[in-house]
Amino acid sequence: MKSGMHEQHQQLLNKLYKLRDGVKEARGLHDISALIEDVISYTRYHMVSEEQVMREHHYPQLAWHQERHEELLNDALSFKNKLEYLGEAEFLAWFNRWPLARLHTHIELADKQAEDYITHGKPK
Repeated sequence: MKSGMHEQHQQLLNKLYKLRDGVKEARGLHDISALIEDVISYTRYHMVSEEQVMREHHYPQLAWHQERHEELLNDALSFKNKLEYLGEAEFLAWFNRWPLARLHTHIELADKQAEDYITHGKPK
C-alpha cells in the first residue's frame, strides 16, 4: 500500500514479536508493560495513517476496515489484563493463536484488498 504501509506493517509485526519474546524470556511485568504500551501506541499511529490513505483514495470499504482496526486495537488494549489473568505460558499460547494470527490475516487479506483498490482502482 502507498505511503509506507508495508514498512509500517513490518514495524508493527516486529513490535508484536518483541512483546512475545519479552514474555517468553520472562523479562518482568514492568518491561513487558512498556512493550505493550509501545504496541498500542504504534498500532494507533499505523491505523490512523492507513485509514488516511484509504480516505484519500475513497476506498469504499473504509468503514468496514475501521471496524476491523477497532477490533485489533481492542485486542492490544487487553494485553496487560490477559497477561495478569492468564499468566505467561497461557498468555503466549493465546497471543500466538489469536492476536498475532489475526493481525497476519488482516494484513494478508483486508489490507491486500485495500492495496489492490488503491493501486488499481478496483478490488481483485
